[in-house]
Amino acid sequence: MTSPLLHFIGNFDTEVMGKWTPMTRALFNGFFNYDFEKNGRQVFEHQYARVRELVPKERLLEFELGDGWEKLCPFLEVDMPEYGYPRVNEATAFKDRNKLRFRLAVERGLPRIAATVVAITGAVSAAAWYYFYQQ
Repeated sequence: MTSPLLHFIGNFDTEVMGKWTPMTRALFNGFFNYDFEKNGRQVFEHQYARVRELVPKERLLEFELGDGWEKLCPFLEVDMPEYGYPRVNEATAFKDRNKLRFRLAVERGLPRIAATVVAITGAVSAAAWYYFYQQ
């Protein structure tokens, strides 16, 4: 999400990455003070501490995604669903989705990048030709 290459490609993939990259840039810059790697853990720890401070213990559930329905449903006072707990946010699935997003962004963005490079090269070549041969 912080990849400069992905953000560059986002300028050319207007369908998805062009919308996604400004949002992630604003989120990461605003939330993590322009440095996720340096400030990420501290920001999350501060946020968790703040929530623990504000929410009464009887209304607070410390929940890990792996805890499943068995912990969540009683807390919410709802019946457990008859289907399994979703596992779509597991690290492997998350990484696979990001790889797919990146591949699709490259596939959509590369033709536009190539067209831009060709247009700029053509314009610079035409200007150079005019400058050297038409004066």
